[in-house]
Amino acid sequence: MTALAPPITLSRPPLALSVASFVSSFDRFAVSPMLVLIALDLHVPLAAAVVAASGYFLAYGLSQPLWGVLSDRFGRVPVMRAALLGAAAAGAVSALMPALGALVAARIVAGACFGAVIPTSLTYVGDAVQPSIRQRALTDLMGATALGTAAATGFGGVLADLVDWRVVFTVPAALALGCAIWLRRVPEPPGGANGRLGTPVGAVLRHRWALLVFVLAFVEGAVLLGVMPFLAPALQHGGTTAAV
Repeated sequence: MTALAPPITLSRPPLALSVASFVSSFDRFAVSPMLVLIALDLHVPLAAAVVAASGYFLAYGLSQPLWGVLSDRFGRVPVMRAALLGAAAAGAVSALMPALGALVAARIVAGACFGAVIPTSLTYVGDAVQPSIRQRALTDLMGATALGTAAATGFGGVLADLVDWRVVFTVPAALALGCAIWLRRVPEPPGGANGRLGTPVGAVLRHRWALLVFVLAFVEGAVLLGVMPFLAPALQHGGTTAAV
């Protein structure tokens, strides 16, 4: 059961949140270098295997408003724990899937679950850290996220090429399970569960500038995440191995 903390003031995010953000980022970006290997192993065209990445990214982005509403209703830590447990299960299933269709379905579920981690961690920091030092705490959290991206880019392909692409799904699944257990020791920030469901979303949607931000974020995500899955396969098509 998640502990309910008295009013707390943190100077940096709990280490469990930083590790969970690292794992979420790693899982999100590790698939791109493996797409050619997945296509070869499952005997499908590369264009079909790419759906495993694009479906993940789409679910990751579209699930975030839902997780925000749920974390307002049920609390930051319980929602992150539930999402990490779901991500761990979906990651383990991904590693066992013998066919592309089942793999795509598992990756969509994993993306939707991991979509809760980083936004909810940022909200946790906003709830628990004083405004005067909040930027430093957010920097620590985003540093862990960036490190996960770098590790996935640098080592995901190496691990898939030298061992097996299924291992790359297993590692973040195991880490997600560990983080879900670890988060039992992280206190819920004051105001984390306010019982409201949907009211904050309605308030945001009434602001036109918020809608503009949503549109710009959608375009940015579509361009960046829509192109990235094809970069590694393009290099591999030119003769570069997944390890590079």
